[in-house]
Amino acid sequence: MNNIKKSLLLLAAGLMAVVLSESCSGGGNNTDQTQNVDSSDVISTTAYDEAKYIFYSLPSPVETALILEQLGIKYNDEYLSPASNVSRYNTQTSQALNLGIYSADLSFCALYEQNQAAIDYLAAVKKLSEQLGIMGFFNDSTIQKIQDNMNNKNKIVSIVSDCYTRSTNFLEEDERNEIASTVLVGGWVEGLYISLKMLETLPAEDNNIDDIVKNQKFTLDDMLGLLKIFSKNEGIAYLFKQMQQLKTIYDKVGTNKVDRKVYAQLTDKITEIRNEYIQ
Repeated sequence: MNNIKKSLLLLAAGLMAVVLSESCSGGGNNTDQTQNVDSSDVISTTAYDEAKYIFYSLPSPVETALILEQLGIKYNDEYLSPASNVSRYNTQTSQALNLGIYSADLSFCALYEQNQAAIDYLAAVKKLSEQLGIMGFFNDSTIQKIQDNMNNKNKIVSIVSDCYTRSTNFLEEDERNEIASTVLVGGWVEGLYISLKMLETLPAEDNNIDDIVKNQKFTLDDMLGLLKIFSKNEGIAYLFKQMQQLKTIYDKVGTNKVDRKVYAQLTDKITEIRNEYIQ
């Protein structure tokens, strides 16, 4: 893997880390219509510890993209959500979901060395982050520096290092955990959607399909555990219900080879959920 690819992958991972850390630490102002968790509904320290554990156990979009790239599956931008649609998201929930979705798309672009597309998704992520009031680090100046130094590994890595330095306060406060959870759902849904669509290009007998589908079953269980902790929030409760519907299908996946009908049902359901998020 060449230096530019490594740097962009680190950038995508660092970006997700800083977005999630700032959204959970209560930075910025919340100005739109998504309901906040009522102050009387205090989340226990034990629940926060559990949420931290679940967060760190969830695979990043970079990991998902890396597996597919290693399988030799070709890049196809038809599977990504157009960065040009960023202006249509004007509620906190839609912005947070699509922040996760665009972060996943950024990961895929970076891994497949689609440098210009990666820059476009970075700009979309910056815009949504600013609208949510959770991140001011990736400003116009920073994006310009990335554009000017695409062939300079050290420059890009220094930006990523700064991101990681700032990502130390994850889930220390309970003011904006619903944003972080929503970003996670968006990124995971997009990663699973892209994976299932890309896996359709492999022969049906390819065991890699079964491995990836089965692994995501465990990830979904973790996702449900995280959402349940914060499900007193109306928006999170809706996402929790959608993930439960997906789990109903995933419960049909056992230890043996994944039934092609079940695979099709999973693909249809995740496509339905994902298309609702990006509309």
